[in-house]
Amino acid sequence: MGTEKYFEYYILGIAYWNYVEAVWSSIFALRYYMRTGQLEDTLLTPLTPLEYILGWSLLGIAVTTITSLPLVALAVIMGVIGAMVSGVAVSVVVFLLSITASFGLAYLIFGLTLVIREGDEVVSLIGNMAPLIGGLYFPITLLPGPLRYLSYVFPFTWGVDVLRALLTGSRPIFGVREELLILFVLTLLYLMLGVLSYKFLERTMRRKGIQGF
Repeated sequence: MGTEKYFEYYILGIAYWNYVEAVWSSIFALRYYMRTGQLEDTLLTPLTPLEYILGWSLLGIAVTTITSLPLVALAVIMGVIGAMVSGVAVSVVVFLLSITASFGLAYLIFGLTLVIREGDEVVSLIGNMAPLIGGLYFPITLLPGPLRYLSYVFPFTWGVDVLRALLTGSRPIFGVREELLILFVLTLLYLMLGVLSYKFLERTMRRKGIQGF
């Protein structure tokens, strides 16, 4: 595992995943509009789908911050916040990259749900699988080979690993600099793929008249 501070290791993972989940919750909001037949009206308003997802994500982040105060208090008691002071700048950068990458991934998944009628099940499957293979509960180095390689495609795998290395002194998978570079590349990739795929799929669905379009 590379750390003797498993409790801090686990708390940090939980807090981090709460923010990722807050961004992903925007998908379920849009899926709700699809099920109730309100998606078309929603997309015809002055706000773009990108602005809707961004707004819901920011609201989720604000709510998560408030509900995470007990975890912050626990971290202060355990001295995690004190360890954070020395690496606060890098930690903030990692957090922002992680949220941006998760936002792009959420946008990509929502675009795919426009052509998959069982979109809720797909999102739930990814959401339930991601924390298990993304290093939330234990290091991904303990995963079997195929699952470990799959975990590499998730941006939060690298985000939480870097944060843990900075704040708890755990051993990173590769190295902090290397993982920061990987996280940056994945952030750009998912943001670009998310926007492009959604625009393509939206045009396709409007033309075919499927899923409320």
